[in-house]
Amino acid sequence: MKNVCWLSLSTQVGRGWLGTGAAVALVLSVSSVAISAEILLPEVTEPEVFESVVESPFAGFYVGVHAGYSWADASFFGAPYIANLPNENLSLLGRNDSFGPDGGLFGVQGGYNFISQGNLLFGIEGDWTNLGAKDRVSNSQTILVNNEAFVFNSTSELELNWQASVRGRIGVVQDDTLFFGTAGVAFLDMDWRETATAFDEDANETYVQTHRGGDTLTGLALGGGVEFAVSENAIFGAEYLYENFGGSSGLPFGHSTPPQMGQINDLEMHKVRLRLSFKLGGGN
Repeated sequence: MKNVCWLSLSTQVGRGWLGTGAAVALVLSVSSVAISAEILLPEVTEPEVFESVVESPFAGFYVGVHAGYSWADASFFGAPYIANLPNENLSLLGRNDSFGPDGGLFGVQGGYNFISQGNLLFGIEGDWTNLGAKDRVSNSQTILVNNEAFVFNSTSELELNWQASVRGRIGVVQDDTLFFGTAGVAFLDMDWRETATAFDEDANETYVQTHRGGDTLTGLALGGGVEFAVSENAIFGAEYLYENFGGSSGLPFGHSTPPQMGQINDLEMHKVRLRLSFKLGGGN
C-alpha cells in the first residue's frame, strides 16, 4: 500500500515538474522570438518634412531711380512799406502774390522691405529728387507826387531746387504686385530772388535793387502707389506724393534800404513719379 502511494505521488510530482519546464521553455521561446524580431525589424521613423520657402520679390534692400513731374502752390506776403529814394520817401502797397512753380524731376531712392504674415509689407525708404521748378511774378505801381510820376516795378522768382524725404511704407503683396501707402518727413530747398526798379520820370533816373534769399524747409509727406516685379531683381512702379512745408520768413523785397522782409506761406507740393528699383538681397 505504501509503495502504491509513493508511485502515485512521484507521478504527480513528475508531471508537475514537466508542466513547469514546459511553461518555462514556452516563455523563453516567446522572449527569444520577441528579441529576434526586435533585432531583425528596422526602426520605423516618420519622414522628415521640409517646408519650401519662397522669397518675396519685394523683400530686402533695394536702390533705384525715378523721374516725373512736380507742381507746387505758394503765396508771398509783404506788408506796406516806405520806399527810400534819393529825393523822396513814398508809401507803397503791400504784396500778396501767388506762385505756382512746376517742372520735371529726377532722382534716386533706396530702402528696405520685409514681409509679415504672408503678404503684408513693411518698409522704410529715403529719396533725393532734383526739381528745378520755378515761377516768376511781376508787380507794378505808379505814384504821382506833385505831377511827378514814380514807377515802381519788381520781378520776383521762387525756385524749388531739390527735395528729399524719409518715409515709412506699408502695403499688400499680391503675387508680383505691391499696393502701398507711405508717410514721413520731407525736406525742401528753395531760393528767392527779386529785382526791384524805381523810375523817376521827372529826373529820368532809374534806381535798381536786387535781393536774394533762401531756406531749407521741413514738412510732411504722404502718398501711395503700385509696384510690379518685372524680373527676379527689378521692380517698376508709379507713385503720387503730397508734401506740405508750411512757410518761410525773412525773404527780402521792395524798394528800400535795408530791404523789407516778407514771407512765403502755404507751400504745398504734388509729385507724380515713375520708379525703377533693383533688389540687393537680404529679404525673406
